[in-house]
Amino acid sequence: MYEPLVKTLKNYSYLYDNLKDRYMVKNKTKKVSNVIKQVVDQETGELIDQTIEKHFVTKVDTDDFFMVFIENLAPFFGLKHPSDVRLITAMCTLAEFNTGIVKMSKKTRATLCEMSNISPTNISRSISRLVKMNLLVEDEGDYTINPNIFWKGSTATRAEVLKNGGLTFQIQLVDSSAK
Repeated sequence: MYEPLVKTLKNYSYLYDNLKDRYMVKNKTKKVSNVIKQVVDQETGELIDQTIEKHFVTKVDTDDFFMVFIENLAPFFGLKHPSDVRLITAMCTLAEFNTGIVKMSKKTRATLCEMSNISPTNISRSISRLVKMNLLVEDEGDYTINPNIFWKGSTATRAEVLKNGGLTFQIQLVDSSAK
């Protein structure tokens, strides 16, 4: 049942790795402790097994993450152009925290072109396809990423946006094998 999803996610994992290596701030990791666990024979006192666990703490800026809601991911899997996948991933990276809005200035457009490896002449086509697939909503030149699918922020704020934010997304599932 989940095999197509797992296969597709593996196919797109290179995008995450590429974007992470190029654009994410390196995390600060600190070793906290070593824990040694020993299993000793109660009768002989002989050491039977020993494991050493190393515990680390990593501090990460929450702006570096966005959530993906798998149950609503069907439009994402309907994308036919790899450039559209790269663009929506880059837009999620640049989206405002707790709003999902990407303010589309000339500088933002150039950054998106660089991040997603799309030429400036093709980025408008990709954006149009993402709007058509209900992954984005356009509002006076800026774009809001569908919070039913992708979200960068707190889950409480997401719930409030979905409830009161006035955002309307319609998702239509189409069975392509029924044709």
